[in-house]
Amino acid sequence: MPAPIPFPFIHPGDYSIMPEEQSLEGQAASKLIEMLLSSQLNNADKMDINIHTDLGKIAQGKMDSVSISSKDIVAQQGISVQELEVQTDEISINPLSALFGKLELNEPVNSISRVVLTEDDLNRTLSSDLLRDKQFVIQLDVEGERVPFKLLPPIEVRLPGEGKVAFGGNIEVFDGGREQQLQVQGTVYPRTDDHSVLLENFAFGQGQALSVEIMLAFIQKFKQLIHLPFLHVNGVAVQIQKLEVRRGSLALLIRAQITELPA
Repeated sequence: MPAPIPFPFIHPGDYSIMPEEQSLEGQAASKLIEMLLSSQLNNADKMDINIHTDLGKIAQGKMDSVSISSKDIVAQQGISVQELEVQTDEISINPLSALFGKLELNEPVNSISRVVLTEDDLNRTLSSDLLRDKQFVIQLDVEGERVPFKLLPPIEVRLPGEGKVAFGGNIEVFDGGREQQLQVQGTVYPRTDDHSVLLENFAFGQGQALSVEIMLAFIQKFKQLIHLPFLHVNGVAVQIQKLEVRRGSLALLIRAQITELPA
């Protein structure tokens, strides 16, 4: 895996993950990758791509490492990111597919990324077409029975400061022999070096409630999810190594193993 990016990482002005020199072959590969990535974006300010490779490797679609840095990214699916820095280890792509405008990996790639999102970025992403079409269903074990617990988009997030993340939205759950839709809101402190995830408060809409059995099952599932070493999302195994929350923005340090690039 690539070496960790130093912290604090909200303000990285005194360091860079971008190599200073790049070969002619690397420059050519960088331009190709930039064109392919740009075709998937509506906007990206100052995209810098740096590739270490040589002529023999590039003919085979191989690169020793890739570094990408950009700001104010807006993807075609509606996802937006304030700042992004990515550093990978060796990459092997299908050179023929790249010539036709598509990136296909020949083998998994390890990466480390620094991502900064504003509150607006988060809410725009959570209400994007990409996530709106997804079904966020958690299977709860309630006294030996499987009960689906569904998150209904959009989910609203606020970053009030003091390390807190406030959220609100709607859920759908099968409880007491009938399907219910409920409003929920709460405040959580993400995990830090000093403490695990802390739930400050959680409440349903006025006059709404779930059975004790459902709530206990949800708490148990929540504990399991936050202790998973990796989350698997669309061909990517993701591990959040550090998360820093400030008023109006949050920054993440993410390790990932990528087996498939998004179309």
